Amino acid sequence: MKKINGRAGDNMAEPQYITQEHYDAHNAKLDKKLDLIYCGLFIDNGKPCHQTRLDRHDRMLNLMMWISGVLCASVIIQMVGFLFSKLVT
Repeated sequence: MKKINGRAGDNMAEPQYITQEHYDAHNAKLDKKLDLIYCGLFIDNGKPCHQTRLDRHDRMLNLMMWISGVLCASVIIQMVGFLFSKLVT
């Protein structure tokens, strides 16, 4: 238990302590507030908000561009290897 000091000039008051029940209740309130904040930032009416959807689309487009770049590079390397083998022989 953690002791909470009384107010200044309140020397006669009983010291207050934080109990496990008080701590759990406070954490439950904070969890509810954080869930509301999370829902407000990332979810609109049960669906992801516009910013979250734009971010997902942006990441998907970047992934598709990276994959197409790797595929194009491998095709170019194969073509150069094929042409080089024809020129050497």
